[in-house]
Amino acid sequence: EVFSLSGHSKDVTCVAYSLDGKHIASAGYDKAVRIWDAVAKQEVGSLKGHSKKNRECMCIHEADGSYEANPDCPVKGHSGRVDCITYSPDGSTIATGSP
Repeated sequence: EVFSLSGHSKDVTCVAYSLDGKHIASAGYDKAVRIWDAVAKQEVGSLKGHSKKNRECMCIHEADGSYEANPDCPVKGHSGRVDCITYSPDGSTIATGSP
């Protein structure tokens, strides 16, 4: 089934499915990482505009299926577009990268 998800304010550069197929992570030029429910086709979480003011850098997959920003992350975040995204093998962590 082909479908689209709306939410990013600029072009999307990368997309990853969770290994269980329940979630999709996307990222791109808007410096935002968005987490989607692949079945309901709705956004369930996001990390927006990584910057010095917003130091969130990873999501924690909660038991109820939601994602939350990790406030204890020491990484400062992306200063530009996000070029790659992947889930950890157990689906609990999303890693992103930028040039």
